[in-house]
Amino acid sequence: MLNRFSPSFSALALSAAFFMSAASSAQTDIVPSVSQSSGVAQARPNDVRSIDGLMRAYYEVVSGPAGQARDVARDRSLHHPDAQLMVPDRDADGRAVIRRMSVPEFHVWSAPVYAPGFYEFETRREVRRYGSMYHVFSYYDTRRTPDGPSIGRGINSIQLYFDGSRFWILSETWESESASLPLPQQVPLVD
Repeated sequence: MLNRFSPSFSALALSAAFFMSAASSAQTDIVPSVSQSSGVAQARPNDVRSIDGLMRAYYEVVSGPAGQARDVARDRSLHHPDAQLMVPDRDADGRAVIRRMSVPEFHVWSAPVYAPGFYEFETRREVRRYGSMYHVFSYYDTRRTPDGPSIGRGINSIQLYFDGSRFWILSETWESESASLPLPQQVPLVD
């Protein structure tokens, strides 16, 4: 069964809290709020007001018929300017590796996957929240056409931040279903 972007994805543990310490002092580099950042793509309000809106847009920007370019500007508007995609893969020797990319880099890398037609649909979702941070496990089904047969399933793992007026994707990764890793009814909590 074809998985989301490569036939050789592996398991991944992801942490998206990025803190940098100055080498010569105890100061922490401060990432400016998005309102202070330049180069932020303008989001459609309905895309970022709620998790439902964000997840709908998340799947719409990667879905489309053969030969159609994806809406990279809209996808960028869903993500914080410093967001990272952590793409699980295998190297030439079959070892598990992570490919870290920005949103524009991801769209260049994934274009061959989208070229023959690619539709991804959310089939269910689990959300956990603490304060302004949210973790979304979004189960997906992938097809070449909207009504075509499934070519892959899995779970997208997405970290969100709510800034008081909108949601931002901070990071994402995924795991594709395989014979040795069937989709669970619920992502288990681990102590």
